[in-house]
Amino acid sequence: MSKISILNAFGYTNKGDAGIILGMINSLSKYFGRNVKFLLESWSYKIDRKVYPALVKGSLWNFPTAVYLTTKSGLPIPLIQFNLIEGLRKIPVLIDVKYNKRITWTKMLLFDEEREFISFLWDSNIILSCGGGFLHDLEGSTHFLRHLYSLYLSTLLPVPTMIYAQSIGPFRNKKYEKVTRKILNKINFITVRDYYSKKYLQKMGVKTPTVVTADAAFNLPSASRKELEKYLESYCWIKENTFNVGITVREWNLSKTARNSYIKAIVTVIKYLMAKYDATVTFFPQTLSDIPLSRKISYIVDSGKVHVISDNLHPSVLKSLMGEMDIFIGTRMHSTIFSMSMFVPSISIAYMPKSQDLMKRVKLKALLIDIYKCSSDLLLEKIKYALLNEDDIRTTLKSEIPKLIKLSLKNAKYAYLLSKTIEK
Repeated sequence: MSKISILNAFGYTNKGDAGIILGMINSLSKYFGRNVKFLLESWSYKIDRKVYPALVKGSLWNFPTAVYLTTKSGLPIPLIQFNLIEGLRKIPVLIDVKYNKRITWTKMLLFDEEREFISFLWDSNIILSCGGGFLHDLEGSTHFLRHLYSLYLSTLLPVPTMIYAQSIGPFRNKKYEKVTRKILNKINFITVRDYYSKKYLQKMGVKTPTVVTADAAFNLPSASRKELEKYLESYCWIKENTFNVGITVREWNLSKTARNSYIKAIVTVIKYLMAKYDATVTFFPQTLSDIPLSRKISYIVDSGKVHVISDNLHPSVLKSLMGEMDIFIGTRMHSTIFSMSMFVPSISIAYMPKSQDLMKRVKLKALLIDIYKCSSDLLLEKIKYALLNEDDIRTTLKSEIPKLIKLSLKNAKYAYLLSKTIEK
């Protein structure tokens, strides 16, 4: 039996990330066989244990939480952050493993579950850092440091370690970039899902062999038609004879002016499509944080023909529902991967280089909008272009998407070969 460890998963509540994990498991099973035991490190492991066909143990590093003191006025004052305590507990483990090649004097610092977790890592055939875009410091993020902890620990074990179809960078802070470079140079092999990331790694000075593949979610299976029909009964507004428009939105680090322009553009386009095509609009939130903005736009439009799906749907069902759309507008990158995989003409409102690279690779750069420049006129222009060239766009997708599915599957092939060529 093969043992595969997958690190750094965010969790099932983010449907893009869930699509990545399920796509990975689907791809890896094709090379390693069905008799595989998975270990999944997830930050929402209590939920994920119930839904993934894998063994979910927990996380090597907890979310940053804090202890607060509530004053008489009701204002909370942070006393101490648990991530500092986590550092005091976990950093010595790295030192122990590095110099003693096993856990010795730091056993007392770990919980039983954490020791079991590291033991599984030790016995794995390969350790994979899951696909995604978390190795950056945009918006002042330091979450990547927790991912680096898991990665660095992995490099200290006698197990091959691989970055699996990630987007990497940019880093604003040179110190963060330096520590990331040091750890990535200890990894055995890297696959990235966009050309931007490969160029950025070269610029960083990362020497680890790196190959451009495609996002793991391209190998997420769609739901069966029988299963889909059950959901179409619930979401009865999605009909075959209706002009269906799918949308994902997300809050991003925009100025007030840019945010208002982004919201106005979505509202304007919805009203245009309703007036011209009697369209029915469905919002497909990818995370819980997408729901408030989706509902806000629905409220502004003030029409009974705008719907927000807030149910906790399986990513395969979500992908198949998006396939029922006539046109799709996606801010979340994985929503456009889902919709374009179903050959739906899709406009991408890009907030990071990964989305820009994706639209270039499917040869639909004409349907790309920079979120910082999103306006009503520009989005309307893209919509009209997509509708005018619908047949050509579907033909292009039917040509290009299978290529990306094959490239996505190559991630698993590289993982399989690496597990065989590097002796433990």
